[in-house]
Amino acid sequence: GFGQERPNPYPEKFNFQACKDFVALRHTESISTSLEAEGRIVDHVYQVESLSDVQSLTKSDEDLHAAQAFLQSLPHRIYHGIPETNYTLPKLFNALIVRTVLAGHYMMCDDLLKRIDWTDEQIIWKLLNGERGAQHGGLDERRLWYQVTRTCHRRTILALEAHTMALGPPNTEPGDVICILHGSKLPIILRRQGDKWRLIGQCYVDGIMFGEAVTWAEDEADRFEII
Repeated sequence: GFGQERPNPYPEKFNFQACKDFVALRHTESISTSLEAEGRIVDHVYQVESLSDVQSLTKSDEDLHAAQAFLQSLPHRIYHGIPETNYTLPKLFNALIVRTVLAGHYMMCDDLLKRIDWTDEQIIWKLLNGERGAQHGGLDERRLWYQVTRTCHRRTILALEAHTMALGPPNTEPGDVICILHGSKLPIILRRQGDKWRLIGQCYVDGIMFGEAVTWAEDEADRFEII
């Protein structure tokens, strides 16, 4: 998962809090191979990019043009196969791609440890794609691609039904669900198995990393038995 790799891709000083202020409930009376958790399903996965395609982002030193071509193809990839009645392209889609492949910019080093406004994200998009005339202080193309390489290592792009896209584990499958579980700082991907759920891993979903998706009271949560 995102939180298990070293170095930690999300430094403690830039703490996500997807579950808002809900804490995990402890069920100490239960001894089993499963874990009981509470929360809600907030989205569904309908498409998973192949890991070999996404790996082009992490091999930008070897083939920058392939990495740039993959970035530019993402809008088509994400919306391929969606029924026409559900087709809506978010405004500033390129900015959403930038935030996703950089996990909200929280991996940026030193002076770049900050959320970048949408105007700057358009400049970052141009930098990543090698467009002439794109300038952003001391931020250069090589440094940006290094950050993308770190963020996307052993992860893939997920197309979601409600929140457009996510960055998550490559073993995710269509039909998996995105959950906010109480006590979890990051959204969790689960897969239904009978009346239980299998833990797939953590993910980055732009727009819900700080509790924005939590619209229920603590006692209104659903219960998940996770194996």
